[in-house]
Amino acid sequence: MSNTFFDYIIVGQGLAGTTLAHLLLDEGKKILVLDDAPEQSSSLVAGGLYNPLTGQRITKTWFADEMFPLIEPFYQDLEQKLQAKLLHQLPIYRPFLSEAASQLAYTRLQPADIAQYIAPEPDHAHFGQWISNEWGGFVTKHCGYVDMATLILESRRYFEQKQCFQQEFFDFEKLELTDNQVQYKDWRAEKIIFCEGYHTQQNNPFFKDLPFLPVKGELLYIEADLPQNIIWNNGEVFIAPLSNGTFRVGATYEWNFPHTQPTAAAREKLETGLNNLLKVPYKVVAHKAGIRPAIKGRRPVMGCHREQSNVLIFNALGTKGISHAPYWGKHFCQYLSENTPLHPEVNVQRF
Repeated sequence: MSNTFFDYIIVGQGLAGTTLAHLLLDEGKKILVLDDAPEQSSSLVAGGLYNPLTGQRITKTWFADEMFPLIEPFYQDLEQKLQAKLLHQLPIYRPFLSEAASQLAYTRLQPADIAQYIAPEPDHAHFGQWISNEWGGFVTKHCGYVDMATLILESRRYFEQKQCFQQEFFDFEKLELTDNQVQYKDWRAEKIIFCEGYHTQQNNPFFKDLPFLPVKGELLYIEADLPQNIIWNNGEVFIAPLSNGTFRVGATYEWNFPHTQPTAAAREKLETGLNNLLKVPYKVVAHKAGIRPAIKGRRPVMGCHREQSNVLIFNALGTKGISHAPYWGKHFCQYLSENTPLHPEVNVQRF
């Protein structure tokens, strides 16, 4: 790939870089994706859930009505392209933790904009075989999870086959900018787009001053005798079935962390949540951690550098990255190809 000119160089192949690369290839753009160690991407250990209703007060996810119609078609298209199973469309059963929570929830579930995401009243006694749900619960539809590890690794293989991926540690000292192009080593492009996740805050001289708020998240993997066709979530933990008969349990949120490795404290917190939820025994078979690229305001960030119009960012998809990626990826691509304005809540210029 020496002495080759590209439309875009994309730095980073986590969820943001992977999504953007697929969308730009679909538009016929010539791209080069650079990533030094995709096997270590935090996206590989993310829960990958998408859920239109979140929080103890059962609020609708920001931009849910715009984002959710795109989620499943986007990942289904990628399944066909990559010839890999990615999308798991599963309802989420959420038991109430108290009688007061039950009463509040039934009030919150009545408005039409919330009710559209609620399935008919479930058989609570049936679910009570496996979990504690003495105060009832509700089932959310239009939700599930995406197998993030398969998405990232199979996409890398796809990009390699297209000869548009290079395993490369990005050295900013080797980046040269002119008014109408960028050059990195022997590669030239019209623009360079940084999708480095939380590493932007550590290494990127163009965007490191953005108010990133990296969030460490830890997950457990368990074996248990549970149904494979539903996700459980009591607000303390979620339990999502995996194709190999194990279950992913998550997730913790830690903003001040001394290292990126799993911790005993997080495991204890997750197991406490599991013990509060499950009636059946389980066995922990793995414990993993990753860093989510969140930013102040918890909205994605995209657009060009204030002084360098050919240096751009697409980042901070955060804890709801699977939901954000299809809609905001297409939004950013329209900005790139048609110069349409970016939504002010995601535009990097808001900072």
